[in-house]
Amino acid sequence: MKYGFAAIIFAASPGQPDEKCVAMCVKGSNSQYALNDGSRILKLSDRKTPAKFAAQRVKVTGVLNEKTKTIKVTSIEAE
Repeated sequence: MKYGFAAIIFAASPGQPDEKCVAMCVKGSNSQYALNDGSRILKLSDRKTPAKFAAQRVKVTGVLNEKTKTIKVTSIEAE
């Protein structure tokens, strides 16, 4: 089942959620992009598509794997 999520994309590692910092964190490590909607953190399966939306508020559409808390991304759009 597809879901829509609205949140801010950040790197799933500690740090300041600004665009350059997020991109560098993901590029230089095993970190992956994630969403923070204020109440939970959900990882994103795609490492390429979220890059252009780093540190922005977005709407992500995809399938959520509840067990791994990972969204299999089908689309991302800026809000």
